[in-house]
Amino acid sequence: ESGNMGHSLKECSAAGSCDRTKGVCRCYEGFAGAKCERRTCPIISSEICAGHGTCLSIRQLSSMPSALPLSDPWGYASNGRHFPIYGGGREGIIVTSEGNVTWDEDFMHRCHCDSSWSVGLGSGETQVPEYFGDACQLRHCPSGDDPMTTVDETDCSGKAAPMGKGVGQSGNKCFVECSNRGVCDYELGQCMCFKGFWGSACEILKDVPGSGEEEEE
Repeated sequence: ESGNMGHSLKECSAAGSCDRTKGVCRCYEGFAGAKCERRTCPIISSEICAGHGTCLSIRQLSSMPSALPLSDPWGYASNGRHFPIYGGGREGIIVTSEGNVTWDEDFMHRCHCDSSWSVGLGSGETQVPEYFGDACQLRHCPSGDDPMTTVDETDCSGKAAPMGKGVGQSGNKCFVECSNRGVCDYELGQCMCFKGFWGSACEILKDVPGSGEEEEE
């Protein structure tokens, strides 16, 4: 098959059965669309992406700077023009009359998880989102600088993002869960701090002289 066609045409995309009394497709589990032409995202507790994310195609995800794995959303053609990493038929290398399209760009879908903090490789952005998992069913705990080191553990300037697809710009933030001084409860998104540390991210030492804080029982 060609690069932009993976399979021959089939009724209901061979992913559903046709209700001939109404002329509509009844899609099998895991597929959706009028023609059952796309995969769906995971559903937990009757909510797509567990209610903590958005179901998007890989074409959409490929040009989003906050989608994982983090990367520069633009590549460069030999003429120096920008083009999306994955399909879309937009500006860039023209493979067919339709553009640089791929057969699965709107077929495969994945959850893009929500986050209360900005995610990306730019200044002020963090390299890891708040919610994660195939269905965004888990929640990361707050990030903080390790109080037991002299360097800023959250500084991700020039550091590769997880899975190595991009590098943090100046001011970019590494994700240091519970400041390396606690364990995260991924169901609640709350840190369980090791003895001697406290704070939402376990970023504070207890009973430090002059801190004005007293150890909690």
